[in-house]
Amino acid sequence: MQPLSIRLEFLASQLRRAISSISLNLSEGFGVAGGNGRVRFETALGSLNGAKTAIRIAAGTARALDCLGRALALRLLESEDTDLRRTLL
Repeated sequence: MQPLSIRLEFLASQLRRAISSISLNLSEGFGVAGGNGRVRFETALGSLNGAKTAIRIAAGTARALDCLGRALALRLLESEDTDLRRTLL
């Protein structure tokens, strides 16, 4: 499994590409007459869904990291508290 930092960089890159794709495909859709315009709008919609999913993944990762950070902090405090008690007793 890849390190978290690499996965988050990939996710950020994917989000940037999806957002660019939305803009570019909307622009192309408005600039084309006929059936290709509809295809571009559908592609933009697919990219929008991809961007929304990337944001959800990032938000979930941030929440998970926040919870993990709290759990580790509590564990550290408990460990230090136990060590301090041993020292004092």
